[in-house]
Amino acid sequence: MKNIMGVGGMTCAACAARVERRVARLPGVASASVNPATEKLTTEYDPALVTAEDIRAAVREAGYTPLEEEPGLVRAVIPIGGMTCAACAARVEKAIKNVAGVTEAAVNLATEKATVSYDPRATKLSLIRRAVEEAGYQTFDAEAPAARDEDQRRKEAAIAGMRRKLTVSVALAVPLM
Repeated sequence: MKNIMGVGGMTCAACAARVERRVARLPGVASASVNPATEKLTTEYDPALVTAEDIRAAVREAGYTPLEEEPGLVRAVIPIGGMTCAACAARVEKAIKNVAGVTEAAVNLATEKATVSYDPRATKLSLIRRAVEEAGYQTFDAEAPAARDEDQRRKEAAIAGMRRKLTVSVALAVPLM
């Protein structure tokens, strides 16, 4: 049987490898593969030897959160700008988790996105976005084509800034050599 589930709390490839190793050790699991960019764990297993709940428990034991689709919950992916380190990602995640009605929150620094599961009867996506913005970061609309273009322009501007800094650093370092 094949199972795909979201895994929250991973911040790097080492995190993904840790989840893979823990799940692969379960008896009956033929393969376990984690894509840290999409935060998805794909497993192939024998349902006679292991259950989906056993896999979720193994993910928890590895120190991460299995993101499950529960009835009545909405799962949203929110692009976030302004994060520069793991501490920033942790701060955003904490701000999101403090919003009433949020059941799961995982921020991925590499993709600059937060994956949030929340109860739409208890909170709104706009309140979650406001919490991120009050924490000092920007949110973008993932659905709008203009937002994707804006995200691309923002990343290109950041790269151009880094190139300028590198050029200046090299120019100043050459006389010292």
